Amino acid sequence: SPDAFASLKAVGKAYENAAEERRSAKTAAAEAERKLAQLQAQLSQVAAQVASQQARADAAEMETRRLAQVNTQDTAALAARGKELDAALSDVAGLEKQRSELESKGRQSERETERASKAAKERGEKLQQVSEERAEARRDLEAARSEMRSAAERAEQALRDAVACREEAG
Repeated sequence: SPDAFASLKAVGKAYENAAEERRSAKTAAAEAERKLAQLQAQLSQVAAQVASQQARADAAEMETRRLAQVNTQDTAALAARGKELDAALSDVAGLEKQRSELESKGRQSERETERASKAAKERGEKLQQVSEERAEARRDLEAARSEMRSAAERAEQALRDAVACREEAG
C-alpha cells in the first residue's frame, strides 16, 4: 500500500540519517582522541624537559656547593654558579607551569572524548531502534502483500466459479 511504502521510505531515510550521525560522532571521537594523544605527547616532552632541567639544576647546585667548599675566596665564580642555578630553577618553574597547563588540556580532551563516545553510543542505540522499526515495517509490508495475494487468489477462484456456474446454466 502507498502508506506502507511511504512509511518504509521514511524509516529508510531515518536509518540513513542516524548512520550519518553515527559516522560524524565517530569522526569527532577520533579527532578528540588524536588531540588527546597529541597533548599527551607534548606532556611527555615537557616532563622530559622538566627532568632534564631539574637534573641540570641539581648538578649546578652540587657544583656550587663543591666550589664553596674548595675555594671560599672565589666569590665571583660562586655568584655565576648561583645565577645558573636560579636560571635553571626558573626554567623548571616555567616547565612545571607548562606541564600543568598540558595536563589540564589533557583532562579537557578526555572529557570531550567521553562526551563524543557517549553521543556515538546514543546514536548507535537510535540507529538500532530505527533498524528495528524498519524491520517491523518490512514485516507489515510483507503481511499486507501476502493478504493481497490471498485476496487475489480468492477473487480468481470466485471468478472461475462464476464462469463455471454460467456455463452450466447457459
